[in-house]
Amino acid sequence: MRTLFEKDLRLILSRKSTMLIFILIGILFTWSFSSSFSGAYLTMLGTMLALSTISFDDSDNCMAFLFTLPCTRKQYVLEKYLFVYGTSLFAGLVGMVIIILSSIIKGDVVNGTILIEIIASEIPILVMTGGLMIPLQLKYGPEKSRIVLMSILGVVIMAGVLIGKSTYASTILEQINQLMDGITPFYLLVALIAVLVIITILSILVTSKIMNDKEF
Repeated sequence: MRTLFEKDLRLILSRKSTMLIFILIGILFTWSFSSSFSGAYLTMLGTMLALSTISFDDSDNCMAFLFTLPCTRKQYVLEKYLFVYGTSLFAGLVGMVIIILSSIIKGDVVNGTILIEIIASEIPILVMTGGLMIPLQLKYGPEKSRIVLMSILGVVIMAGVLIGKSTYASTILEQINQLMDGITPFYLLVALIAVLVIITILSILVTSKIMNDKEF
């Protein structure tokens, strides 16, 4: 598995100019927009950059070559999740450092609550781009997986719009909003991490089945 990590890391490092652009965008967004948006955006960029390694693996029969080495499909799946989530975590930490430095320069106060909110804003990005995109990309490939993800997001948005127009649903949403207001950021973060863990476990099981059924 160490060799797989090294392979993916070298692929990432070969795109230094892309990473530099991402960091500059993160600095711009941190200065111009909210901190939570900036942190989530950098996390998404880091996740998408890590997911691009799957596209490299699919090209030129590279996947078939990998499994001629001492590498099992289970190891490949686990490494891909660890690498994608690790890269996302690193991007999130870089974003947090940028946010803290930007706040110091602006003279804004940075406390623990704000940092927890920034982390909490990054977790849904991991669920959407990591937990969903890895099985989709291994199943359908990079292009079709984006179409499938956009279709899913479109359905979710349409459902949200329809629910928002419903009086009964609006009442329930108001009650949920009041309930959320009573939850401290720390407990919200714990709940989001629990959801991330559950979705990741389910995603790994689905991805493992997809990999076992693939022929190279």
